Amino acid sequence: MGLFSNFIKKKEELDFLIVGLGNPDKIYLDTRHNIGWMVADKFAKKHKLTLNVLPKFKGQFAILSENGVKTGILKPLTYMNRSGISVSHILENYEIDTEKVIIVIDEYNFPVGKLKLNAGGSDGGHNGMTSIMEFIPENNFQRLRCGIDRKFGPGELVDYVLSPFGKDEIENLEIMINNAVTSLDYLIRNPLSRAVSFINSGKLWKNEEKADQENNIASNRKSTD
Repeated sequence: MGLFSNFIKKKEELDFLIVGLGNPDKIYLDTRHNIGWMVADKFAKKHKLTLNVLPKFKGQFAILSENGVKTGILKPLTYMNRSGISVSHILENYEIDTEKVIIVIDEYNFPVGKLKLNAGGSDGGHNGMTSIMEFIPENNFQRLRCGIDRKFGPGELVDYVLSPFGKDEIENLEIMINNAVTSLDYLIRNPLSRAVSFINSGKLWKNEEKADQENNIASNRKSTD
């Protein structure tokens, strides 16, 4: 056995995997169900990454290498209810602690703008989560849940999640996407317990706003000196 073990290729390691859930067809791109894709795209853009289509992963994928930390970013192209298939192909090819898999999903129990990070629990009736839980039975992965509001009646859920955000929601939507990207950046750089506390309390972006204000004041002082 020892003789042949030298020929076994060791899996490349990922410290984190960010998975933005959504549907690939153009008609779905701006819909509430695709908030995970929106966040993944914004995260990749911030870090000047290109999410390339990789057939073996059934998704768009890139790796961020920063300060010794390697983070995979995945957008499954399998459609929402088969998202777990794409995730499973990543897990087959990379060594990663499933506790450090972060799924970015829509949450109709939250208003547009609210974020919450948590692990465990049920699929909440979300088909993407149902599919992923088939391939990560430990159910210890992180969920970054992004509010899409609950403006629908009985039997209207499917049409609602596949509808675009309203004009009156765009400002809060953009703020939420930016806060989600900030949350992901913080999460891959800090202990999980601290990240959960800062994200769920909103303290994280309040601190960022304060820092931006202080930087603006300092810049204005320099320009008047």
